[in-house]
Amino acid sequence: METNKKVKIPHEAIARVIREHAEMVRLLEAFPSEIEEINAWIKKKKQIVEKVTKKPAIPPKDKK
Repeated sequence: METNKKVKIPHEAIARVIREHAEMVRLLEAFPSEIEEINAWIKKKKQIVEKVTKKPAIPPKDKK
């Protein structure tokens, strides 16, 4: 059983994951201390989660 196989991950994919992680960290850091601000925080959280979980569109391949 060979375990030294290398997997190539595009730099763009790595950068996207790091950006998404940073957005989630900022969101958690911005958790409101006042109850009145929670609705706005939840709305922002939903937007970020939707953006992060949305699958990127795969462009169709040219058929020749």
